[in-house]
Amino acid sequence: MRKSPKLVAWTLAIFLFFVPLSSASSYTFYLEPTDGMVELEIRQPGVSLKRMYFNIPGQNKRFVVRVDRIDADVDWVYDYFMISSTGMQGEPESVAFDIRVNKSWVSDNNIDLKTIALGIYDEDWTRLSVIPVSEDADFLHYRADPPKLEGLFALSGEPVLVDIRVTSPCNENDVCEPERGEDRENCPDCIRIVPGRCVPSEKYCIDDYLFRCSADGSEYSLERCEFGCAGDTCLLAAGGTSAGMAIALNPVFVSVLAVLLTVVIYLALLVKRMRNELLNVEEVKISHEDVKKIVKRKA
Repeated sequence: MRKSPKLVAWTLAIFLFFVPLSSASSYTFYLEPTDGMVELEIRQPGVSLKRMYFNIPGQNKRFVVRVDRIDADVDWVYDYFMISSTGMQGEPESVAFDIRVNKSWVSDNNIDLKTIALGIYDEDWTRLSVIPVSEDADFLHYRADPPKLEGLFALSGEPVLVDIRVTSPCNENDVCEPERGEDRENCPDCIRIVPGRCVPSEKYCIDDYLFRCSADGSEYSLERCEFGCAGDTCLLAAGGTSAGMAIALNPVFVSVLAVLLTVVIYLALLVKRMRNELLNVEEVKISHEDVKKIVKRKA
């Protein structure tokens, strides 16, 4: 059963309401009676449908074929067009379309050429395959054989699928293997505390804990830092709003500081001892002078 012109018009009106449009154009063909193949050509640029072929024997009166071309703002849809007719007697025995796609649309949208197809709507979208025919400097040309002449059509394509998976060097074998590119940033193997499976002498912070691997790589030691952990050391003081930054407890710095303090204390004790000895010598000299004075007086 053929759809009435009013039904076709209502279908187009509903479609235009729901699909955001940037432009729409109509092309009307007034045709004489025919008893065979009809070829209609649309010569305006920017229209994907270039020619229609249909065989309609026994058409003994004039009829009208209308093409409404719709440039819809829908992802990966090149364009829509609707074909309707008035006065056509029966369904065409065969239908074929010549369609074309601008190469710039294909490249701008990264369209996979194998996915270019013509869809027809009849309560739901049906995908129709297209046959590549030729190409020129600007367009790719296809042939399509839809099951009927009238309906809402969409020429579309899908973008090329890109594999964005990233291969991780981590093999999840509970062994930290830096030579494979494994580290604590990308592999749990390198942050597990498992004896015999750590990088020798490595140190790093996780939250407030400092992890240390022994020199032979046999085991981790774990230290909770009172004021937090940064880089590969525990912080010496808690960082406040006015502190600016915390002081890291560097083992080399602590060793040097201990040596300096030892030298300073030793020198201080040495100076004190020498001073005491000098004072004792002075007291002895004074005592001898007093004795001499007393002897002189008695004499």
